[in-house]
Amino acid sequence: MILSEADARGITTKILGLSKADSCIVTLGGSEERHVRFAQNMATTNGSPSGIAISVESHFGKKFGSASGTDLS
Repeated sequence: MILSEADARGITTKILGLSKADSCIVTLGGSEERHVRFAQNMATTNGSPSGIAISVESHFGKKFGSASGTDLS
């Protein structure tokens, strides 16, 4: 899934606004792929999977923690 710049900026701004850490790093990544399978000179199956991943790293003094996931809800 490819997000628009405005959507990506909105998500990261919301996450950074919720953080109470000394510093916080938010990383968003997305992908869209296409594939086609051929058998007997015909396209038999095709697909277009897409995905999104988000990771958050928070720093509290010398300690830090991180979390990642693929669900934006």
